[in-house]
Amino acid sequence: MTDPVPDAESPAPRRRGLWAVMGQTASPEEAAAEESPLAPVEDSPTEESPPAPAAVEEATPSVPAPGRRGLWSLMRQTPTEPSGDPAAAPAAESAIEAAAIADNDAKESPAPIAPPRGLFSLMQRAANVEAQSDDDGLESWATPHSVLRTPHSPESPLTLTLSPQSRGEGTGEVGDQEEDYDEDREEEDLAPPLSTALIDPADLEPSRYVRAAAQAARQSWIGLACGVGAVAASALALLPQVWVGFPATGLGFAAIIAGYLTLTGAAGREMPISTRAASAAGMVFGTLGIFLGPLFFSGLGRDLREATGQQATGKHLTEIGVALNRHHDQHSAFPVGGVFTRDAAGVVKGQHGWMTFLLPFVNEQELYQSIVQDKPYDDPVNRAAMGRDVVTYFAAGGDRAKIVQGYAVSHFAGVGGEIDDATGLSHVGIFQRDEAVKKEEVTDGLSNTLVVGELAKTYPPWGDPENWRPIGRGLNKSVEGFGSAAGNGATFLLADGSVRFFNNQTDPKLLLKLSTRDGGEE
Repeated sequence: MTDPVPDAESPAPRRRGLWAVMGQTASPEEAAAEESPLAPVEDSPTEESPPAPAAVEEATPSVPAPGRRGLWSLMRQTPTEPSGDPAAAPAAESAIEAAAIADNDAKESPAPIAPPRGLFSLMQRAANVEAQSDDDGLESWATPHSVLRTPHSPESPLTLTLSPQSRGEGTGEVGDQEEDYDEDREEEDLAPPLSTALIDPADLEPSRYVRAAAQAARQSWIGLACGVGAVAASALALLPQVWVGFPATGLGFAAIIAGYLTLTGAAGREMPISTRAASAAGMVFGTLGIFLGPLFFSGLGRDLREATGQQATGKHLTEIGVALNRHHDQHSAFPVGGVFTRDAAGVVKGQHGWMTFLLPFVNEQELYQSIVQDKPYDDPVNRAAMGRDVVTYFAAGGDRAKIVQGYAVSHFAGVGGEIDDATGLSHVGIFQRDEAVKKEEVTDGLSNTLVVGELAKTYPPWGDPENWRPIGRGLNKSVEGFGSAAGNGATFLLADGSVRFFNNQTDPKLLLKLSTRDGGEE
């Protein structure tokens, strides 16, 4: 037999709950089939039969209603659905007789056993039977705890509702049955309650990909920020300190690591283009930040410092040149290189040098007057005055610390002395012992004669009467020669007041020719 087709206007059948299906009563034929599992059993229409004609009631004796049916019993019955028509009783009896005959034949040739029915098939079957009973005007045998499931699509959220008969709501008959099945009801109460609220997909936990993509986006922007910071921090290499390269290096490596972790992370190639672009840009900026400092900003800073130092040094040498020319204008000669005296024992001792005599012309008149002229510069009476710094006598980058016994230093020395070679005796510069040189004696030309030069280290006291020397073996070659704190050359003052810088590659012979005032060099 086939399932009855419900009327087109009748509502769609609903699935029955598990406990509702098991609560369905069995018909006498189904009860008899419990004793013979090999034979198919006809399904019972409903627990309560519809009222039949009087003639049928007199002819049909009443049969006591059997109890609830077990789950495995339901799953063993065949998929045949009852028709719900009382007139089909003779056909049912014929089916029972045919089943008995088939049972006898099974002893000789076993018939195939009907496959057990699935749980959801039984629940659908119960819903179909309920819909058929409603169409015939019969009372619905819906039981408590039946769940109505609303189909959903990806566009609409899943909604779970409960039937009106839920958790204790129902007929008195259901309430009576609960007393007989306390254990079953207790197990059912352990199930989590079904929510009737609408589940918003936005409230669901983000997927692993969404979390990975969000983390990748954060890492990419952090890496980009570190890369930009590394480029900015690399500019600290303009300073001469050693530690200035550490910030740019640290931020650069952080940007590279963040970008690498982002590009090789869980999001993979599915991450947005903006995230990948930010990661790549952060790695590029981080790499630039690491190498820009030592390769570009460090050299630029050194050049800037050298240029600035040369300007500061040149400024002070220019002031010394002006002072020398003023001294010449006032005394008709340049100052003496050093004043020396001979004591009673015949020991020659230096008194004061050319820088002491130049103090009034470099705005140090008060300091000059505090010096006792008839006492040597290193006499205790002059020690306080000789310990005062004269800014004009400082070069850029030089150490300004006091030397032994607290004497203030000078970063410059005069060009002076004598050279006796194959060409004869030549005078160097304009400074020498106890002799003041005039401009007329500079026969090589004022613009071709070096008079004051910058020192690299081993600075002498500015009051030393022997603070002048020949040009030496070259620039930055020895402590007795000339040089600079930067070590890249030296700045010199010429007799006409001009200032020139000579690098370390300058030929020492050229410097030697420029140092003589009467050597006759062209």
